[in-house]
Amino acid sequence: MLLALTVALIALASLAVMRVSAAAPAPDLGLDTPALFVAVPGDPAAIPTPRVGSLTLAQSNGVRVADRDGDAARPIGSVAKTMTALVVLDRHPLRAHELGPELTMTAVDAELYLQAVREQGSAVPVRAGEQWHERDLLLALMLPSANNVADSLALWVSGDRGAFVELLNERAAAMGLSRTHFDDPSGFSAATVSSTRDLVALGTAALRNPVLADIVSTRGAVLPDGVRTENLDVLLSEEPGWLGIKTGWTPSAGGCLLFAVQRSFARETPPVVVVGAVVAQPADASYDAAHPELGGAVRAAQQAASAFFDGEVAVHTADIAPTITGSVVSAWGPRSDVLAVPVRDDVVVLRRGESLAVTATLMQLSLPAAGGATVGRLTGVARSGARLSWTLRIARSVGGPSAWWKLTHD
Repeated sequence: MLLALTVALIALASLAVMRVSAAAPAPDLGLDTPALFVAVPGDPAAIPTPRVGSLTLAQSNGVRVADRDGDAARPIGSVAKTMTALVVLDRHPLRAHELGPELTMTAVDAELYLQAVREQGSAVPVRAGEQWHERDLLLALMLPSANNVADSLALWVSGDRGAFVELLNERAAAMGLSRTHFDDPSGFSAATVSSTRDLVALGTAALRNPVLADIVSTRGAVLPDGVRTENLDVLLSEEPGWLGIKTGWTPSAGGCLLFAVQRSFARETPPVVVVGAVVAQPADASYDAAHPELGGAVRAAQQAASAFFDGEVAVHTADIAPTITGSVVSAWGPRSDVLAVPVRDDVVVLRRGESLAVTATLMQLSLPAAGGATVGRLTGVARSGARLSWTLRIARSVGGPSAWWKLTHD
């Protein structure tokens, strides 16, 4: 009997030791977070779009911020030369500031110039025997918008105008530009069409090519014949941060502009870039006295870009936090609220009134835990792609259970 009692006492003592030394049970973590929250108060003005034609404006990550009839396929005039330049650089890449191969202009090239003049299209004089570097030809293509140079480049790349047009359409298909079709290298043909949504994708691709991005932002250049030519995009010299890309006009296309703009909001953040396209706009001499046929497109582009940037603001992440309800509750009583603390104080650019999408990732918390212990993380993502993060911490210490509580609870 004594032996049995001793064994029982030893077993009870062992059980007690096991219970007292066992890890405390995990606390309950309750958290209620908003799926969306407005990070910056305010209501930005609507981005204006023209009453006629099409306009699309998008951030550099592809998120559209303004769109009017952006899926309609319309003639695009010389904006088509953007794809011509891309295909030329695909076949004959250049490095930054490299002139590229030197080409001798032929009698065919000289005739292409005369043909462009007869058609009353844009043209740059070319004489047989002249020496032009590839970069010179691209400058003549994109700044004064020479139709004859588009055809000369097509012959250089493919030996045949039709074969080059096939390359243009193949490139468009590869880029997913389903509303785009090229009938010629210059855009003079009314059958060369695109949508402004497609053109924004084309403009984004042009900016990714550093050589082409440099060329389209060039205000003026001296061509091989010694004549200085100016970029037809007047906003390059009038609007800070204007990156250019390509103007266009024909009687069937109206005024067209493929454009990009960047603006810096804080030294700590990269510039915000938008890419836009506008087509089928009326003449407006008040916005471009030298080329009134482009004025309506220039006006629509400038007003849309300005309105977009007016709605952007740089903010410190330390000043932003979603409203959350959360607590850590132990089974033995002590509890603590949960706080969202910015991971660090960064500066980000957000749109006024923009809602951030919030997700939470929770961690297992072991008790006892000191105040400030981490229980998870919140992430907020803006439409622009900007990401904000907060660490979830307990507001005060939560102690572990007493030995008695452990003895009396499973």
